[in-house]
Amino acid sequence: MNNNHNKIISALGYIFILFFLAFLFYKYYATIFINGENNKSNPPNNSINVSPITGEVIQNVTSNAPLLQVTYEFNDISRLYKITSADIVIEEFPSESGSLIYKGIFYNKNISLNESINTISSISTSSLPTIKFLDPLELDKNLFSNKIDTIFISYTPQLNTSFIYKNGEYFHYSTNVQDVNRFSNTPITFKNVLVEFRDKSGDTHDGMLFSGGKLQKLKISGTKITMINDSKELPFSLLRGNTIWIKCPNSSKIITADSHIES
Repeated sequence: MNNNHNKIISALGYIFILFFLAFLFYKYYATIFINGENNKSNPPNNSINVSPITGEVIQNVTSNAPLLQVTYEFNDISRLYKITSADIVIEEFPSESGSLIYKGIFYNKNISLNESINTISSISTSSLPTIKFLDPLELDKNLFSNKIDTIFISYTPQLNTSFIYKNGEYFHYSTNVQDVNRFSNTPITFKNVLVEFRDKSGDTHDGMLFSGGKLQKLKISGTKITMINDSKELPFSLLRGNTIWIKCPNSSKIITADSHIES
């Protein structure tokens, strides 16, 4: 009787061990293979929680699709809801429309509908360039040059955007008036200013990157951006923080200067 009882207990123990091993194998498989496939188009949760588009430390990723693109209804940047919270702001001037179009890209942030918002959609990180992040002291090592604190971009004789660099930020101006967000009542500023000169005849465009009061030339081909210094190519690099990406026709005029503005 006791022998039979012991055999039953041993058999149950073996069955339990087999089920436990099968469970561990399934968890390993799901973590490595299933979740890996599902997360290819989304930024992963990571132990240090660094945004892949600003390089800043953030809170835990709380969404399966944490990267959102907001297309705005208005062409006045000061009237755009949550624009000062956007990680990347896109300012585009299609010459055929004659007015500016704004979009905001937000990582791991909740955005609700507002009268200034046209659409909110989820996007993949593959739609954005790969970004390396720098500290200000690394700009010279990465061949940033030409100290510049004033940027003026003329779309038409009546429409322009400009920036003044001071206190480590680029302050945004629309037609020579400083922009202050109407919702937060704060100046609209950026850590990086990227200008892309778009040509309808090709997929590769020239560009300029302004970071830390300095300049770097760019070659832009789709989502691939390369920094160009003479004939040397360098990985696309930004200072940590938000970026405005200006997409303008080749006909747009850009004037830069070092006006010795105190910072």
